[in-house]
Amino acid sequence: MLLLSPSLQGHRLIYCRVLAAIFARAGRDVVVAGDLRADGVAGHPLLTGLRERSGVSVVDAGPAAAFSAAALPALLRDAGAEELFCADADDLIGDPAFTRAALPGVRTVGLYLRTTNYIYAARPPWLRRLWRRRHGRPEEEAFHEGGPAAVSPVDAALVLDERFAAEHPLTHGWMPDIFREPDGGGEREETQRWRARVTEVLARAPRRPVVVYVGTNQERRGYDTLLRLAAEEDAVFLHCGRLEPHDGDRPEEVERLRALLLERGALLETAGPYVHPETADVFLRAATCVALPYRQHLGSSGVMLQAVAAGRPVVVPDEGLMAFRTTSFGLGATYPAGDEQALRRTFRALLARRPEAYAARLRAFAACFAPACVEAAVLAALTGSGPGAELPQHAFAVSSPAREETAWS
Repeated sequence: MLLLSPSLQGHRLIYCRVLAAIFARAGRDVVVAGDLRADGVAGHPLLTGLRERSGVSVVDAGPAAAFSAAALPALLRDAGAEELFCADADDLIGDPAFTRAALPGVRTVGLYLRTTNYIYAARPPWLRRLWRRRHGRPEEEAFHEGGPAAVSPVDAALVLDERFAAEHPLTHGWMPDIFREPDGGGEREETQRWRARVTEVLARAPRRPVVVYVGTNQERRGYDTLLRLAAEEDAVFLHCGRLEPHDGDRPEEVERLRALLLERGALLETAGPYVHPETADVFLRAATCVALPYRQHLGSSGVMLQAVAAGRPVVVPDEGLMAFRTTSFGLGATYPAGDEQALRRTFRALLARRPEAYAARLRAFAACFAPACVEAAVLAALTGSGPGAELPQHAFAVSSPAREETAWS
């Protein structure tokens, strides 16, 4: 079978490793196709490990930014594949070469990571009506609301948003977001080394709160906001992940805050990627709660799920899927998006409450994303049989809210 992910940057490499393992266990010979020459991919130890797996081969699909579905017939032919799993099918929406006629006899599954976020996009009714008169439905909505059988080349559509899946049960299945690989068993040297460093830093500041950031520093994920939060709350700032030049408008402020925290003895950074998920757990569990001040992000968050699995409640903006999960399943608290003073107040409130108050709900929600649930969802979509993954709403006996009147509907 062919597992396609035009980009393998960031978390997509983890996706492909987990998916390839599922397909290999199901008896498939797996060919993974993606951009092998992109920054951060070539030479990455996780890519090296993927290449070395039995029953898995990796091929270069060319630059991700230029990928077209027109390349699919050749990739399928070279792989000898009769099954296709598109791990990032969002970019193929509207591609004129991505049609059923172009893929005869190929069982095709599309995983849509972000194009269902329109259900959270608020628009005034007058603007919605004006847009419809002039342009019709936005392309992403037209695709998903039309239904795979009507307008899509895929035999099965998977989405990360459990609310969307509950509202579209006949056309879309839910796949629990793959936020980490299964534990490998035993603690690696990398994790042991950083556990010692975290313990050392916290011992020097035993009464300070902890602000934690996991992943590459990015303004869209609120890296600068969390530095300010740490400085203003006299907190220790722990960063597990790559440290790149600041990608926002005020790099000088970011460097000033980092210098201030370093002078206080309240800054610890791995300054490079971590390989083992247990390493991130060490950083997350050092905090009482995990603030995730993402900017204009309406979809799923792997770091949010890492925090939940580590037993830490979250503080998130009051918009999108992150807010839906937090409020519906009792995973922490929300604050008005963009209001940093409200973020500070909410952060303090969760510090006072302690994570034990949320422990049962965090465990139950994390269980919905267990490896076995991911495998059930993927194989049900691939084979067209099986129950798939149980929605968190069913596990918690929570109903999805009605679609907002302000959405593109």
